[in-house]
Amino acid sequence: MKKKISIIFGIIILAFIIGVVVYVVNMTSDIQDTANSFFNAIKKNDFEKAYEYTSSEFKANTSLKQLETFFRQTSLINYNEAVWNKRTLEDGSGELGGVIRAIDGGEIPVTLKFVKEDGKWKIISLRKEGYGFSTAEVVKGMPSNEELSAMASKSIYELGKALNSKNFSDFYSNISLLWQSQTSKEKLFSVFKTFSDNKIDLTVVKDMKPVFIEKPAFVDQRSILLKGYYSVNDKRYYFDLLYIYENKKWMLLGAGLKVQ
Repeated sequence: MKKKISIIFGIIILAFIIGVVVYVVNMTSDIQDTANSFFNAIKKNDFEKAYEYTSSEFKANTSLKQLETFFRQTSLINYNEAVWNKRTLEDGSGELGGVIRAIDGGEIPVTLKFVKEDGKWKIISLRKEGYGFSTAEVVKGMPSNEELSAMASKSIYELGKALNSKNFSDFYSNISLLWQSQTSKEKLFSVFKTFSDNKIDLTVVKDMKPVFIEKPAFVDQRSILLKGYYSVNDKRYYFDLLYIYENKKWMLLGAGLKVQ
């Protein structure tokens, strides 16, 4: 009799545990729906739609363009499906953890956090193995003057090669993803075409050292601005070069040049 009671009690406990699991899954289904809708929009390259699934706090810290850039510079852009194996819900906030399966078969661990706004679950942050929307890539510090000089000379030399050949394919492929998302090879050529028209050869700076007229400085957490010039014969080639830290290296984000 005692054994029978024990078995019945065990069944009741098991039913209770199963009930709790089902309850938690049902409670977090709306969160999962939001996550899946968000990634399906990304899959269709509809970043404006994906942006709608983010919270007001997220939008205050991350622009639509930054959202798009983040995905285009990570393997998450190849989203195929998601598998969620961690779900938590507490006091108007929630969290999903799992993996994103890419089109090529790769799996990317991700964690999303949610907040409820106007009765709907919104994404407040997304993290992918140490890289997320809420914090930028870690920049260890300002590069040395030698490194900054080399960066400037390489950028202007590569621009000069593009102008001399009238082919911006290589130059375009080596600028930051953020700048690529804002311009095209054709637009870049039209912006700097005046140097080609006036037969100004920027490749002469390849082995030269620039003079910085302002101390190189951070513009924000992961962007630096270089302002200076090269002395070429009796002229000065002035430059403003903006760099952003992408994929653990400094990439050109913008350039301004003039010859006097």
